[in-house]
Amino acid sequence: MRFDPISSTSIRRTRSTASLALMLIVLLAAFFVQGIIEVQATVAEMRANDLARIDIRSVLIDLVDAETGQRGFLLTGEESYLEPYHRGRSHIRELLRNQQRVGYMHEQLGHDGEEIMRLAQEKLDELGRTVALRRRNDLVAALQIVRQGYGKAVMDQNRQLIESNLIRLRQERDVIINNLHARAWHAGMFLIAMLLTIIGLTTYTWRHLTEAVRTNVGLANKLTQEASHDPLTGLPNRRFFERWAEHLIKKNGREHQPFSLMLIDLDGFKKVNDTLGHAAGDVVLKQAALRLQKSLRGNELLARLGGDEFGVLIEGALSHVEITSLADRIISSLVPSLYEGLPDRAVGASIGVAQFRENGSDIDSLTAAADKALYESKDGGRGRVSFAPRRLVETGHTGELLKVRLM
Repeated sequence: MRFDPISSTSIRRTRSTASLALMLIVLLAAFFVQGIIEVQATVAEMRANDLARIDIRSVLIDLVDAETGQRGFLLTGEESYLEPYHRGRSHIRELLRNQQRVGYMHEQLGHDGEEIMRLAQEKLDELGRTVALRRRNDLVAALQIVRQGYGKAVMDQNRQLIESNLIRLRQERDVIINNLHARAWHAGMFLIAMLLTIIGLTTYTWRHLTEAVRTNVGLANKLTQEASHDPLTGLPNRRFFERWAEHLIKKNGREHQPFSLMLIDLDGFKKVNDTLGHAAGDVVLKQAALRLQKSLRGNELLARLGGDEFGVLIEGALSHVEITSLADRIISSLVPSLYEGLPDRAVGASIGVAQFRENGSDIDSLTAAADKALYESKDGGRGRVSFAPRRLVETGHTGELLKVRLM
């Protein structure tokens, strides 16, 4: 899989998309806030309408109460009948004071509101005069005022005016409710659009970030692979080989687990490069790496150390016989032709082996010992395996070298 770094064009495109989305969110938020303000204004308008309807209905009720009390008092002369009269008169006067202070009913009713309150005041004055006369025991004069019909005419006119305005206010309220529903719907649509935009932006950003993380992880893995593996054969390189050897040395310190280091040099490879070219040489190296890898077991690490040199780290305490058997498999795997046109055995392998502790206690000494054994194989006729001279290293508790004996 090929991983490409994120281009500046992609970054600019992502920034542009995010900027446009944020601008859209801000715009939708502004529309949403405006919609909420309109909804609040509509609710306030509906509340004013409700208060106006309540107040003018209260005017009519209070006038009827006041007139009822007045009639009972005129007929009986008993003060107890004036209770609804006083209550209605008090309510209307309180309403008049409120209207003078706030004026919300006048705003809803306009001229009709002022007219309703004026007629109510005239009716109260007419009722007040008759009550005053009756208290002075002048019933005839009081009844005369009633018979004139002026109070009735004022009451009928006010009732008609109130009822017509109640009808109009109810109709206006229906319109207000419809407007409220429409504005609430619009505000809801803006909110939904804003949320969808936020979700879309979040999803887009998440996908882009996920892609960026995936790409960066891929690049990191690729860089790690390139830093620790040979690009031609795909095998671990010298750096990885040496790090793994250090790991095995530390593991030996914990678990006392020995290991062996094997160096492999391809015989006849230089001739392939000189006669067939480097492209053919690359194919030979790849084929050789595949065959070497198939010759090994799971606990054996194969690496390309450079040029036509390979290295193997073998975990475990293996005898010379076992290692020789492995070396024979490796040498035999290269016998068949590694490239079309090359004869069998055109490329072979010489092998040198060193064992941890017996031939060295660090990577440098082990490599030097195995390299010396490798040259012995080459000098001895090639296509063979040689072991580094065995030596026994004894150490005391302080780790200082006590005795070295060559075998």
